[in-house]
Amino acid sequence: MTITKVLIIGENTALRTSLEEQLQLHDEFVAIGSNSLKNSIQLIKEHRIDIIVCDDRLSEMTAGKIFGFLRQHSFKLPIIMLFDATVEPMLLEKFSGSKDSYITKPFKLSLLIERLRTSYRYKASDSSLEIGPYKFMLGSNILTHKNNQKTVRLTEKEAAILKHLHRCNGKVVLRETLLGEVWDYSADATTHTIETHVYRLRQKIEKNPSCAKILVTERGGYRLKF
Repeated sequence: MTITKVLIIGENTALRTSLEEQLQLHDEFVAIGSNSLKNSIQLIKEHRIDIIVCDDRLSEMTAGKIFGFLRQHSFKLPIIMLFDATVEPMLLEKFSGSKDSYITKPFKLSLLIERLRTSYRYKASDSSLEIGPYKFMLGSNILTHKNNQKTVRLTEKEAAILKHLHRCNGKVVLRETLLGEVWDYSADATTHTIETHVYRLRQKIEKNPSCAKILVTERGGYRLKF
């Protein structure tokens, strides 16, 4: 199962914490709160945020300027704005046909979850990751070497392994954790299954698979070297 990291920005503590708590009840989301735009930029980098949810009520600036600031500093992440019913129609036009979206308050949590899932699918199809010397095109499961443009096609499981390891920022991921995240604890999957997939993955991406420099083995699991 893919975990989506959501940054919730807002000065309204009750709204922000309520959304954090409700999203945390769903295993697919990790919610992180911030009460200012300034703090948010650092959190985006530290936690590798996937989607931003932002209330339009911030004392720092108007709703339009809030969106403009986030679009400038959020590294192309999808943004979901939470607007009051009095929002200017001209501002809403910015969301027509874009990866960003908005919700008018008050709203049901089910609507926000639907928008989050849609935004993540958009991000996944339009994004890339840096994996060693490769650029990983998420939407097509293809690695492209940054120097010689050599391409490597990944299976769904191989791509899922790399995605999860990348999201863990170079930290060790236990084999048992990968079983849950990639195979959803399938009865047919064992730690040997993971080892086999990692072996095949190294054959594709490592210059010397027997001495891995990108996908390395650590005690109990694996990690990506950044």
